[in-house]
Amino acid sequence: MGKYCTCPIYFNIFVGLFLIALAIIGFINLFDVLLPLWLSMIILILGLLMIILNSINNSYVNANNLDIEQINKMHANEGY
Repeated sequence: MGKYCTCPIYFNIFVGLFLIALAIIGFINLFDVLLPLWLSMIILILGLLMIILNSINNSYVNANNLDIEQINKMHANEGY
């Protein structure tokens, strides 16, 4: 299954980690980055969700051993 799915797994995790790092920089005002508290919290939540949902999706796909038709149908339903 892994050889057919072209989902950007590592890119999603990288962006999630980047968002978490950006939120931490915003919380401690490092490099004089002034983010409002609500924006830092939203960025942190989005980064965590990106990593968690990506991991859940990968475990779901690996558990079901989907074929290429099912993967295409799933991506079409999700809007990818």
